[in-house]
Formats: sequence, structure tokens, C-alpha cells
Amino acid sequence: MNVRLLAAARVDAIDLADAYNQRSAGLGGRFLAAVDALVATLTTHPRLYGRVPRSPAGREVRQTLVPGFLITAVYEVTPTEVLILSLTHARSTRQPWRPRLPDPPAP
Repeated sequence: MNVRLLAAARVDAIDLADAYNQRSAGLGGRFLAAVDALVATLTTHPRLYGRVPRSPAGREVRQTLVPGFLITAVYEVTPTEVLILSLTHARSTRQPWRPRLPDPPAP
């Protein structure tokens, strides 16, 4: 299945990588490699991780941690693709994925 990062999620990834590089040289690169590994996993197993509680009815929104980091990836599984909506710190109460969720296709 095709996996795509929403433009805003790509910005999340770059911002987080920059923050990790400020903490320790090379850590941002390791974070981006972990995101790539997650994308590879989602390509073959999009339903491997659990659903987001209280997500919109009729939508398959799921979440997981980026391997090795306290960053939550929220994504939607559709019939044609997996769309990564956001990457945020696991302890954050923000839910940037909600306004980023695209409108469902017309029936």
C-alpha cells in the first residue's frame, strides 16, 4: 500500500529532526531513519497499530510510536493509501492531526 506524509507532517518531521540535532549531533538523522522505517512497516502492515480513541466515525485513524523515540505518528488508512497526518511528542496533549484530517471522499 502507498504511504504518504501530509505536507504538515513532513514539516513536523523536519522540525523534530532539527530539535534532536540540537540536543545531539546525528540524532536528527537517526530520527528521520526511524520515520523511514515506520513508513516501510506501514507499507506492508497498515493496520498493525491501534486506532485513535474518539476518532471521527467511519474513519480509520491509527497511531503508533516512531521506533526508538517518544514521538507519536497519527495516520489514516484509506482503501488506496496510508496518510500520515502528524508527528508529535507522545506526552503532548495537542492533537494537530484533527484539523489536518482531509474531508472524506464523496460517495
